[in-house]
Formats: sequence, structure tokens, C-alpha cells
Amino acid sequence: MARRKIIPIFIPQAGCKNKCIFCNQKGITGVNKIPNKDELLALMPQGGCDYELAYYGGSFTALPIKTMVAYLDFAQKMREEGRIGKIRLSTHPSSLNDEKIAILKDYGVNSVELGIQSMDDEVLIKAGRGHTKREILYSMFLVKNNGFDLGVQLMTGLPYETPKKIFSGIEEILPYAPNMVRIYPLLVLQDTPLALEYAAGKYKPMPLNAAVSLVRDMYAVFSYYKIPVIRMGLQPTVDLNIHSDLLLDGPFHPSFGHLVKSALKLKQIEMVLRDAPDGVRIITAKKDLPQVYGLNGENISKIAEHHHIAVSGTGDLQGTVSLAPFDKSKRSEIIASLGESEFLKKYLNENEFWSKQCI
Repeated sequence: MARRKIIPIFIPQAGCKNKCIFCNQKGITGVNKIPNKDELLALMPQGGCDYELAYYGGSFTALPIKTMVAYLDFAQKMREEGRIGKIRLSTHPSSLNDEKIAILKDYGVNSVELGIQSMDDEVLIKAGRGHTKREILYSMFLVKNNGFDLGVQLMTGLPYETPKKIFSGIEEILPYAPNMVRIYPLLVLQDTPLALEYAAGKYKPMPLNAAVSLVRDMYAVFSYYKIPVIRMGLQPTVDLNIHSDLLLDGPFHPSFGHLVKSALKLKQIEMVLRDAPDGVRIITAKKDLPQVYGLNGENISKIAEHHHIAVSGTGDLQGTVSLAPFDKSKRSEIIASLGESEFLKKYLNENEFWSKQCI
């Protein structure tokens, strides 16, 4: 099945009632005002049910009802004309109720993403979210109970957050069976309350390696439960990049998601190599080769410090890492193999923050 094409419509902070300590959506999106109808029309394709219109930024259901309905009416008309196939939106957990859910249903919204960020009350209060875990649980219930696809957005590196709190929070999210997850490491951005704390030495962001390791394990949990993680790390833009004035500090990398997936693949390779003889060939699906090698070949360099290895790609068994004799002519003689599901279960059983949870 072809991947659905997203048409992102940004309404930065338009419906937000709170000032979260980390938020500068106008900066990260490069959009300074909410779009009018003519601007929306200019973004629409001429036709195609494989397109999905997505209202991002702000808190969509916290917009004035008249404004929210106008955006939904536009989206519905675009779908009736065959220019899009689905409608998605993101919103704040505290701005959903039966009345607003009914409006979303009337206009045929398909997916609702919730900016959850954390499931810990202390962290939520410190972050200025304006609600507690109770509102999150209720909003997830409303979304799933009314037939929408549920999206969950989480953050790492928030003040007072710990790995234990993060994984305990994930355990509470899983019963709601989210259809998609996004994970964003916290960045220190210009013109935010967090920037003031950072300047005063009251907040220290996570180093990149630590953020990758933490998100790797979160990604492993969701992957084990077959919940797609559709984004890890903020999308690089003209305004948000390693050279921009907007970014003051934090674990930003233009290929953050690739770093995470490669880090997890490295753990899988290391696991299958534990009892392997020296001098083996790693066999993996061709589609997995970028993760096997890692960014700039870093995975292979690390493995080569302790093992004499070679790598071959095949056309099948995606997610599986196998070992064969080093001699290329004998690469069909598999001597060990570790599938993705088996690896994830073993790996999470060894994780100090997750092994006591659900596995």
C-alpha cells in the first residue's frame, strides 16, 4: 500500500491557552499566522485520495468554535471534491469534550493526535501544560471510544522527567492502543521560558547520545507492541537547524530518527553476536542495511573493534539479523538468526526501566 501523502497546515499556537516552557511553534514551523482560505487552497492538490490534510500546531479543538468549524468545513469540501482522502488534526488533551468530539465526527475527521508530552503530574505542571494526567486519560478515551485513530506525542528531557517516569507513562498509554506515536527530544529554543531557565543555569538539556539511547528504548517498546512511531525528533527547516539562532541547545540532529533506529539495530546485532565465533558474515535484508551500517558506518566500526565481520544484504527477512560464515560463497549457511520480535522481547526484558512493566 502506498504511503499516504500528508498536506501539513500549521496554525501555530492559535488555540493555545497556556505558555508551555518549551514552545516556540512559530519558530520551528516558520509560520507566523494562521492561513486563510486562499492560502489553504493554494496548498491543495488537484486530486488524489492518497492525500491527507493535517492541521498541526496550536490546539485545534481549543480554537474558537466558529474558526474550528470553518477549517473543518474546508477540509470536508476538499474531500468531497476528491482532492484529499483523510483529515487529521493535533490538539491539547484538555480541550476535548463530548461537544467537540461530536463536531469532529460530523466533519469526518479520521485521526486525532494528542500532545501528551508526559504522563507525570509533576512534570506536566513544571512544563506549564495546564492539566494533569487525568485529562490525558480522558482525552485518549474520548478519541478511541469515538472511532478516531489516536496519535500520541511524547517528549523526553522535560524538567523533573526521568526514564522511570517515561516508561511508567508508556505503560499507562498502551491500553488505549494508539495508532501512531511521535517522540520529540526537548530542545532549548529562543523566546521561550525554558530559554530563560537555561540561561540562568537552571536547566541542562540532554546530550545527543543520551537522548538517542532513551528514545531507542521507547521506540523498542512501541515496536514490540506493533505501534508505529511515525516521527522521532523535530523536522529540520530553514529556521530550525544546527546553525540557526532559534536553537540554543539540546539534542537536535537532522537525522535523529535514523540515529535511533540504527542504535536499536546495533543492539540486535550485538545480541546475535554474543556467542558467535570470530569471523562471521552479517546477513540482513537490503532495506535494513542503512540501519545495520549506521550513520557514516558507525555501527560497523563499533562492531569491528571486537569482531571480524562482513555484511551482505538479501531481498527478504526484513527485521531479521542472521550470521553466516565469513566466506562469501558460504553466506547461505546460516549459523545463527535473530528475528525482530524475539530480539525486542529479549532486549526489553533486559531493560531496567521496562522489564518490570509489561514484558
